[in-house]
Amino acid sequence: MKLRLCLAVLLLCWQSALIQADNLEISGYWQVMPVYLELDDPQTGEQQGWWDYRAQNRLNLRWFASDSVNVTWQMRTRYFAGDLVQELPGYKQSVAQDAGYFNLSATLVDDRQQLLHYNTDRLFVEWQQPDWNLRAGRQRINWGVNLLTNPSDLFNIDSLYAFDYPERPGADALRLQHSLGMAGHWELAASRGASAEDSVVAGLLAFNWQMVDLQGVAGRYRERFALGAGWASNLGEAGFKGEVMWFRDRAADAEGEYPHSGVVAISLDYMFSNGLFAVLEALWNEQGGQQQPLVFQPTADNPSLTRRQLASQLTYTVNPLLDLSLTGLLYLDEEAVFLAPAVRFSLLPDLDWHSQAQFHLAGGDSALRQAGSLLATSLQWNF
Repeated sequence: MKLRLCLAVLLLCWQSALIQADNLEISGYWQVMPVYLELDDPQTGEQQGWWDYRAQNRLNLRWFASDSVNVTWQMRTRYFAGDLVQELPGYKQSVAQDAGYFNLSATLVDDRQQLLHYNTDRLFVEWQQPDWNLRAGRQRINWGVNLLTNPSDLFNIDSLYAFDYPERPGADALRLQHSLGMAGHWELAASRGASAEDSVVAGLLAFNWQMVDLQGVAGRYRERFALGAGWASNLGEAGFKGEVMWFRDRAADAEGEYPHSGVVAISLDYMFSNGLFAVLEALWNEQGGQQQPLVFQPTADNPSLTRRQLASQLTYTVNPLLDLSLTGLLYLDEEAVFLAPAVRFSLLPDLDWHSQAQFHLAGGDSALRQAGSLLATSLQWNF
């Protein structure tokens, strides 16, 4: 019922947008991406190579209904074929998962050889005034300050391991923003996940004090209370950022205690004279190390595989057509490192080639040996 109602609303918006085509923005891309992975075989435990062949289309629509109201609808349709579709248990379920309150996805083709899946990851109405902004629907709510790890992102935390989804998923939410001028702004937001336990209700206050951007965050994060702060300033010519979050269960455990945990992420970033941009981050995550690498999904209260982690990212623009990057993680609790080199080259004004790899290098006793490695290359035409 909810899906049919959403589709009806989408069709009405689409029909109105076609009538007023001058008020409609359309963009997106077509992409093909073969992926090679080395993972532990779930049946034998031995390392095995897997091929995954992917193609996707992304379509972004934005309709300006008036000077103050616009509607955004963004979707992607993905095609999968290869070893993972045919042999890896649970792969199709992971692809088709929609964590929102409204299930805005559909599996169009599903057989032993291939999978075709459609998903709407942005769908919201926005009302804009000089000092006010209201959004209702599936959207991104980004409260993070750091460039790598963001425990303040209660609604939409990113993953350093995501390699094929730069847009990131959205949350079914209602968000109200009010600008306080140059002094800052405040936000109130609420989202509902697939279940009531996944709900998030929180507020943010951001302001500037003594040339330092500060923010405070408080609210309910799923089945926990959340409280934290963040800052962005400078140390000389380097950027200095940080986020500190504390979480406490809303309900007592069997012993009458209220389990709690903390996350601290502090980073420096610097632009060298030759154009090299570097980020260095130290992370402490009290709940780290409690999940297996292959099933790990970052959350605000558990954003990393280990308790202690050092992260670095280097990006360099060789020329207007060629970009290079390298992301590295040092897992201080394990004998393991993570490396992710990437290269992007513009073949034509609207045609890009992108290649990247991910390697987990771990000692014999480390659980991160199971994390695997991958190599992916893509050709993307933008419109």
